[in-house]
Amino acid sequence: MSYYTRILTPSAARVPLAELQAALKAARVQARLEIEEGSAEEWKQLAVTDKEGGSVLTIERNDVSEEGVGHDEIQEFLAEIPNYGPASAVKWLQDYLPTVRTNYAFQHLDGMNRASGRRIFDALQTALWSKLGGIFQADKEGFSNEQGYHILWQFGEQVKGIWSMAIRDEGGHWHQFQMELGNSTHRDSFNRGQVPAGCPSIRL
Repeated sequence: MSYYTRILTPSAARVPLAELQAALKAARVQARLEIEEGSAEEWKQLAVTDKEGGSVLTIERNDVSEEGVGHDEIQEFLAEIPNYGPASAVKWLQDYLPTVRTNYAFQHLDGMNRASGRRIFDALQTALWSKLGGIFQADKEGFSNEQGYHILWQFGEQVKGIWSMAIRDEGGHWHQFQMELGNSTHRDSFNRGQVPAGCPSIRL
């Protein structure tokens, strides 16, 4: 089953192919970007390969209009997020997602299993996000806020590792912290909308 991550942005601006190529060069990453649909200035789909020719990603740019993939995915997200927590993140996303105008979908391919593939992905994702803003979404993981911190829990039971999270308080402020995803006490606190005990936080 395909795995996707996404940038969901309120911006309708376009990032030309040349800017993405420049970002790869600045990051000292070697990769080839091939236009599969659209033009260099207004591409709709890119195929990304590493220097050995291995497939790393496809990137689709989908306008969130009244019809089409971009619109349908936003509606699916709005339908599913009430099943997850914390409630403060659900409410924020219910307000934010209808403002999204463009959905950049990254399909992760076999080349992502190598360190070089991850560097390619990081460089391209950062180039788009720094230009357009928005939030991140990852299949079976959840959503971030506009600062890039994880705010909605959709992980599976076996997940573990240190992760950068954020909780929104009643005053509308984000509190950013790191927690251990495999710690059940941390999980329970996060899903109740609380910073876990022992996890220092910073108000953004």
